[in-house]
Amino acid sequence: MRSRISKVLAAGIIGCALMAVPVDSNAAEVKAGADVLTSYVFRGVTINADPVIQPYLNVTHPSGVGLKVWSNFDLGDDDAAFEKREFSETRFIAHYKDEANAFRYKLGYIEYTFPGVVSEDGIDATANREVFVGATTELTPDLDAGITGYYEFEDVRDFYVSAKANYSLAVTEELSVGAHGHFGFAGKDFALGDNSGAHDYLLGVSSTFALRDDTNVRAFVNYVDTARTKTLPDEFVRENWVGGLGINHTF
Repeated sequence: MRSRISKVLAAGIIGCALMAVPVDSNAAEVKAGADVLTSYVFRGVTINADPVIQPYLNVTHPSGVGLKVWSNFDLGDDDAAFEKREFSETRFIAHYKDEANAFRYKLGYIEYTFPGVVSEDGIDATANREVFVGATTELTPDLDAGITGYYEFEDVRDFYVSAKANYSLAVTEELSVGAHGHFGFAGKDFALGDNSGAHDYLLGVSSTFALRDDTNVRAFVNYVDTARTKTLPDEFVRENWVGGLGINHTF
């Protein structure tokens, strides 16, 4: 039943968003891409310690309405925790973004589905659901900073907050290098430990090269760790270093 509800809900979100968008679909920006990573780490937690591929498709209309589909494809089984060469997670994201004064705002809904996880009856896939709201501002021409709050209301019913900063420097017309960071906070029910508070942090460097005006390749290396072991115990952080290579194309 949950699987059917998830599919119906995702279809409803897409339908409502499309009805809110003017008929001139040619005005929408469509971005497709994929990242190949040495492991899958989410909010500090190592989900799969083996390599993965994460493809995505994002459609954004000038009105601010957007839809995104993101998936995780496991190349390794992580000691039999996953099936090789199968999708273990897919997210459906409906979002809206706008700008006001010096801030860029974004809010939306995320449906997390896990095709490889079944309920007790052996049929229905599980799903998690979140709403989020965030704001980003430009501190300097090369430096952005922002904060986003997420609230999971299906099972956990608690919050997660991500504070981020991103620095990018153009080396040539085609090449840019950058550094980025993230610090996460979690509510008690969201955290895997016994306490709420500082959860995880990430520090990384990246390089982006424009193959064409509409096609970019990006390489990056991230260091991830727990910020407080009482909130995120060490045993859930099995991989500290995560490297990746990605490509995206804008239509």
